[in-house]
Amino acid sequence: MAKIKIKFKELLDEKYSLIRDYYKINFYDHNDPAHQIDHADEVYKNALRYIDNNNIITDTDVVFFMCYTHDIFAGKNREMHHLLAFEYVRNASDKYLKELSDAQLFLISEAVLKHRASSTMNTRSLYDTILRIADKGVPNLNKIIKRSYEYTRDKVPENQLENAVKKHIKEKYSRNGYAFNDSMYVNTYQEELEVFWNEVDEYLKES
Repeated sequence: MAKIKIKFKELLDEKYSLIRDYYKINFYDHNDPAHQIDHADEVYKNALRYIDNNNIITDTDVVFFMCYTHDIFAGKNREMHHLLAFEYVRNASDKYLKELSDAQLFLISEAVLKHRASSTMNTRSLYDTILRIADKGVPNLNKIIKRSYEYTRDKVPENQLENAVKKHIKEKYSRNGYAFNDSMYVNTYQEELEVFWNEVDEYLKES
């Protein structure tokens, strides 16, 4: 397969739209509200933006499939979803993945395996790094609060929800949190992160 530079305007052609719909109907529609197809769309946009801004040459299929398969099992088993997706991709478990080469399946599955913010696995390929950065996206407190409520609201009683969300944000997104401590991510969004962390500090002070 020829490798070409991805432009952000080349978001979804007819083929990719069909595959996106397949993953939406069969997987993302069954996930929690924070991991619906709009999240995969956002990750794909972030990946293309990062690639374009850094003039990177990539395999378009690898980029597309890693973005749209990384959270397909988030609704089935949140703690193991990266492992389930890894196995799904590595085994070419659907008709679209079967059209890819072994080399492509390897790159996609490795990126999917290592995408979680809490992952301690080292990134080996450019695609591992791209997916990690794209999955986190541009730091935006309002979006993170919204997704945190969506993720948490079915896990705790309503009268504990606000405190649970703040606890989640402190553990994951504060200056000492694990989500934004990756050096590549920090280098990419250094200015935005400083503003974001100041906003988080103020948010966590609120009673």
